[in-house]
Amino acid sequence: MIKKLYLLLVLIVLITSCNSPKLNGHYHVEWGNSNSFQTWNIKNNRMKINEPVCSDEKLICYGMPIKFKGDSIFIPWVDIIFEAAYYTDKNGVIYLKDNSNSSLKLVPKENCISSKDYFRNKKFTELKDFKLYKTYIMSGNSVFPIKRQNELIISKSKGKPFYIFNDNKISFNKRNNSFNIKKSSVDNKLWIHIDERVKLKEVTFILKEVYEKGYKIYFSQKEDIENDEQVVVFKKSILNIEKKKNSYHINSCEYCEKHPTKKIDSILKFKIFGLDSCLVKNKVTDFFQLRNHTVRFLKQNRITRLNTQIRLEINSNILFKEYLELITEIDFVNTALLGTTYRDSSDIDYKYISNKQFSYNRDSLEFEFPLRIQEVIKPF
Repeated sequence: MIKKLYLLLVLIVLITSCNSPKLNGHYHVEWGNSNSFQTWNIKNNRMKINEPVCSDEKLICYGMPIKFKGDSIFIPWVDIIFEAAYYTDKNGVIYLKDNSNSSLKLVPKENCISSKDYFRNKKFTELKDFKLYKTYIMSGNSVFPIKRQNELIISKSKGKPFYIFNDNKISFNKRNNSFNIKKSSVDNKLWIHIDERVKLKEVTFILKEVYEKGYKIYFSQKEDIENDEQVVVFKKSILNIEKKKNSYHINSCEYCEKHPTKKIDSILKFKIFGLDSCLVKNKVTDFFQLRNHTVRFLKQNRITRLNTQIRLEINSNILFKEYLELITEIDFVNTALLGTTYRDSSDIDYKYISNKQFSYNRDSLEFEFPLRIQEVIKPF
């Protein structure tokens, strides 16, 4: 009798283990309608996020164990055990749904390449050590660089900048003060990828040309938190660029769809010396305080909200990655204002803004806080 029970138990264990999926390979974890995803590399049901899995079980780097029980899957994900019901379709896609009805998909993938390899695989030897920069504020949309409409890559080789436009190396022609870039066609989005060693002054003059040729500017930065296959691009909403002696003046207006043109009644002036070094109210401080000061000023009333210009006098000798930190910090002003109580009850938009701020539905609220920006880029 004991032997029969033992054999039955062994049989149950074997049947259960045979029915449990054995996951191996490279997966994209997708959620909702987002273009972003997270990469999971799995070997024998052990997972690492965005990293390869080791083969030695005794090493921590082997990965986090994925377990199955009945129709449920248990995944050590960041600092929780993610539990969800699952089923697998004929293509090997695993569908997950947890107790809160959040839905995820584990999609098996092959032949994926990292964004680093995307640049290195191009025909230009100068791009073998191309390095994108990542700010600590990741604003924008995650995209595959190969899916661009138009592309400008600016990097450095032997201390000198070089420029690649739509897979052709271009040079500045001193005779006509131009890179001779063709005017944009219907597909006029331009993703600009800039190496972390490039200086701001090595970007401004070609930025002026591509803008004047009709391209819509999108700067990129590295994405490696969720996956290493995409980059993050965000739009620079330029109104005009002017060259005045030794300076460039760039006027832009972000989130201005609802309030596109307004008279300027107030000017917030800041001087930018370098990374996290700026003059705010006659005191040298960091970009975080610049952002806080701007938020406090803009939220006061309707006039400060809609009729303020943020004027940035920027040292052209700083690295472009420092400039990128600055403009993403300024962009985050809008995000901060969405959750900062707006108190001007005399504003005709007050009720709408207040209701949106205290609800889960904040759609279109960002357009109540336009950012009118003027950059004066010059050496100092």
